[in-house]
Amino acid sequence: MGGRDWCQREVVPFSAGFTVDSIKVGITTLFKAANSRGMSYHACLFNAYAIAALLLLLLPAPFLSLKSRTLPPLSLAIAAKLGLLGLVG
Repeated sequence: MGGRDWCQREVVPFSAGFTVDSIKVGITTLFKAANSRGMSYHACLFNAYAIAALLLLLLPAPFLSLKSRTLPPLSLAIAAKLGLLGLVG
């Protein structure tokens, strides 16, 4: 039990941070390469957001939850709040 607690407390956050930083470096490199070849900033930004949205929709959320394996139902109120956050943020 002690090894699993240590892994969740130490290794998982480090791995997540490393993954996020690696993705940021990759996106920055791809943006600079596309921008140097004449791709507009807005087109590159649109593509990056489209890919991120697809990844978030396809992300297997039940596998990330340690407490339960079922997701709560998506109500209209929750969907509206998510849409508003997407519009604002």
